[in-house]
Amino acid sequence: MDMHDIDEPAIRSAVCDGLAQGQADPEFELGWDYARHGIAPPAERIGEGSSLERGYRAGRILFGDRMPAPGRYLRKWLQLRLGALERGRAFDLDGVTPEYLETIDVPYCPILRRQLTHACQSSSDWSIDRVGNDGDYETGNLAVMSTLANQAKRDYGFRDALQFMKQAEAVGTVNGLDAAQWARIAVLTSFVEPLDDIEAASLPMLVLPPPDIAQRNPLQVLQAKVSLAIVRRDRSDRVAALRAAIPGKALRGDFDAFHRCWHARVVGLGRARPGLPASWVLEDAWHCGLVLRRWRRFARRLGSLRAVRVGRALMPVVRG
Repeated sequence: MDMHDIDEPAIRSAVCDGLAQGQADPEFELGWDYARHGIAPPAERIGEGSSLERGYRAGRILFGDRMPAPGRYLRKWLQLRLGALERGRAFDLDGVTPEYLETIDVPYCPILRRQLTHACQSSSDWSIDRVGNDGDYETGNLAVMSTLANQAKRDYGFRDALQFMKQAEAVGTVNGLDAAQWARIAVLTSFVEPLDDIEAASLPMLVLPPPDIAQRNPLQVLQAKVSLAIVRRDRSDRVAALRAAIPGKALRGDFDAFHRCWHARVVGLGRARPGLPASWVLEDAWHCGLVLRRWRRFARRLGSLRAVRVGRALMPVVRG
């Protein structure tokens, strides 16, 4: 863009308008932020006279030719905001910041279980997806995964992923993903899908909840807490506190039967696969049919209302 072609009086007026009205025009504000950080918007995304272009030109008048700001989180933040505009989705500027994106970053794609790359123009490059496609770009609805997984998932949700998993079992792959990978997408999207107790209790936790995801199902919240507690040094204390919060001898017996089986499975997998990330060991333990059957019996009898109370006995467990 040639700065000599800019009508400076008009742009200076736009600067004033933008400062006063930028909050009411997300497209202008995005262009402004591109300029503020010294980054040019994608050329194909700027149309002559668009709010994005006017915001960018106005910002250039105020901020000049700045060096591009460092940091992939900032660039991803701008990219996500552009995607939100294209999809007609709201973007939570107060909650979703470059700093927030850093807190939800992970080293491996939770769907493909491959190390994520950055700016390699590869299917393994990191991307950020809205877990619930009916939701906006907001805290609690974003997760990091590979570009390949994100493109395969697209606008599909929990029910779609279950169907694709069954299809992939028969034909090998669907949209480039195999049955195991579609199963992980199904579990991931189930976190933000309201489910009844029977269905929520029946799902193996083949993917642990991503950082800061807003889980909708209390039984899955408890399932995640129990799963993560096992790798804690204070595991015995946490399990004892949870067990004490379970009402009734019969339910405690159901939990004990599950937990003995679960603990043995995790320990066995950990010994058989040294060096495997701990989260993968926990997730793979849920493939055991006996583990899932015993969890299902306990969870269904407990129910979501009591799961909330029992879960309070465990402080949130943060993955290391």
